[in-house]
Amino acid sequence: QNYWVIIHPPTIFLGFGSLTVMFAWAIAAMLERDAVEWIARVRPWAILSAAILGLGLCMGGFWAYETLGWGGFWAWDPVENVSFVPWIFTIAFYHGIIVQAARGRWIGINLLFGGLPFVLFAFGTLMTRSGLLGDASVHSFAEMNRFALWILAAILFVSLGTLVGLWATVGRKLASLAAPPTEGVDRESAYATGVLLLSLIGAVAALGMAWSFVSAIVFGKASIIEAHLYQVSLVWVFVPLLLLLAIAPFIGWRRVNPGKVAARLMNAFGVALGVTGLTLWLMKNPLWGAAGAGQTRPDALTGEPVFEHATITMPFGIQVSPLTIVTLFVFLASFTAVANFWRLAESLRRAKLSIGGFLSHVGVAVLLTGLIISRGLEHHEISVVPKDHPTRVLDYELSYVGMSKTDLFDRDNHVEFKVSRDGESYTATPGLYYVPDPDNPDKAMVWPHIQHHTLYDVYLSVGAPVLYANDQPMVLKKGETADLGSAKVKFAGWHAPADPRAADAKWSADVEISIDGKTFKAQPAMLRTETGMTPTLTRINDELYVSLIAMNADDGSITLQWPLAEPRFPVELFYKPMTFLVWAGAGILFVGGLLTAFYRRYRGKTGSVAEEPPLEDAPLPAA
Repeated sequence: QNYWVIIHPPTIFLGFGSLTVMFAWAIAAMLERDAVEWIARVRPWAILSAAILGLGLCMGGFWAYETLGWGGFWAWDPVENVSFVPWIFTIAFYHGIIVQAARGRWIGINLLFGGLPFVLFAFGTLMTRSGLLGDASVHSFAEMNRFALWILAAILFVSLGTLVGLWATVGRKLASLAAPPTEGVDRESAYATGVLLLSLIGAVAALGMAWSFVSAIVFGKASIIEAHLYQVSLVWVFVPLLLLLAIAPFIGWRRVNPGKVAARLMNAFGVALGVTGLTLWLMKNPLWGAAGAGQTRPDALTGEPVFEHATITMPFGIQVSPLTIVTLFVFLASFTAVANFWRLAESLRRAKLSIGGFLSHVGVAVLLTGLIISRGLEHHEISVVPKDHPTRVLDYELSYVGMSKTDLFDRDNHVEFKVSRDGESYTATPGLYYVPDPDNPDKAMVWPHIQHHTLYDVYLSVGAPVLYANDQPMVLKKGETADLGSAKVKFAGWHAPADPRAADAKWSADVEISIDGKTFKAQPAMLRTETGMTPTLTRINDELYVSLIAMNADDGSITLQWPLAEPRFPVELFYKPMTFLVWAGAGILFVGGLLTAFYRRYRGKTGSVAEEPPLEDAPLPAA
């Protein structure tokens, strides 16, 4: 029903499949006691796996953004983590390859990390196909039969046992062949810190997805780790990782002079400050159309602007404004992008081998900038739009136009709204159709309408129409009074027909309803017809009907329903700034991965493990 579902699964499955190549090379290297040669052969496969799997992940985020209607790309869903965790450890493995190729170290950790992504993928597949996460994820997968699950479990345990067993008996011995470590700060120590931070991110996400599976087995119901817990945990890793991504490209393989590195970084630092300031100016400058679209109306009581979050809670309970934290993170991401672009420009003249890597770092920074701004500075408001009553939501006026199809079970049906602001208007068409389901006749499928602008998206999500003023039918006994929102409803009595067996017998009730100081009287009725007992609609005012749907002769109670004269559509309108950066960053990241795989392809023993000279330093010979 969405083109991303046609493109996203084959792409991410191709990435999953490519993990078997890394696993096979790691196992073969330990069986053959090969600590060196396999690195040159597996390197392009590791890069390709990371590129394809990362692209598949981004496509899944695009699907969520365009389909689920909550205005975001990533929610730390357990099935999302099933793809994310192997990708993170694949990235860590590739950086370990660089160190081993240049310095002859990290042999043992590379043998382990080469096979780990496939094992994690096998575990994730067992989770998703077990059927235990059906209530814990927005993803729906067919549950395998028990025999197929046993085969999948066997694949997991055999691959895990083989990897761990060989690594414990062979891999650790091969690790002793590594070159001795050096002291001081150099590029290897930067890579070591980066791999550690990546592994922490992967471990947190892996524990989160595993908990959903374990809780389903132990307690009979899968529980989800809230996205907020991931965020407050990973913020400790996020900041140093971005700083490291910016600084590491300027560090050589030999011990560095901190003053020299700092001097080279000052240019990138200054440009990043300028980029951050320009970004904030674009957000505020009405000439670009970004500022007015996001303004919210003042609160009716306090007069303050209405935001989803007035402050953000940081570690140690520190409260900061969204603008403050977004500015900090945008600067860090800009610093990373500018620094790596700087090194990319230098590499064009000196060593093209690193172009793809620097470009991938730029892509990560651009993607993160888009995620940070679009979520951190978004404005959104929830409202209800009645027919023939234009409603103001954020700075936009929404008017319900109608349905695109007469058949509400048609998958191509849309709800049409006229959206107007500052003399400009367009027709938004969020999707809505009903699914034939005897157990849930009101089950509706919806998806948002996204109006793309140069610097922001206007994102309109619609819910199933509200047809009744009350959520549940109202049961009243004679003389009882109940609340219907701000109105009061009283059941005064009911009337039975003279001949209950007559073909046109009629039962009715006396109902009084008080709205805004006015009292209305109505006599909703039930008629005997050829098809059975049929309720009638009795109008209360221009907006409301009442319907008598049941009578209980035993206790004298009646059951009322309160249909609205016109359906009302619950809507949620988002102003999402700078979302185009998410798409651009994903494309840059993928292209950088392909370029890296091309330049690092295996060319035989000659030159197969050569590393480009970083800055003025030449690498030490490999072991």
